[in-house]
Amino acid sequence: MVVDYNVPVMCGGIIVNPGDLVVGDYDGVVVIPTHMVEETLRLATEKVEKENHSRRELAQGAYLSDVYAKYGVL
Repeated sequence: MVVDYNVPVMCGGIIVNPGDLVVGDYDGVVVIPTHMVEETLRLATEKVEKENHSRRELAQGAYLSDVYAKYGVL
């Protein structure tokens, strides 16, 4: 029997609201509030792009310290 829907729920000590983005993998679960989804995805995309550039330059023989200074990620 359905008691309610489209309401906040408590899950693992965290309040999850309708519209929040919930992502899980082997390491755990993260809940991103609706109002932060767009910015979070933008930042995550930027980080992945920097990691890809870092990986490419390292594979081409660049020094680890130079790559990290340039991109801030490895």
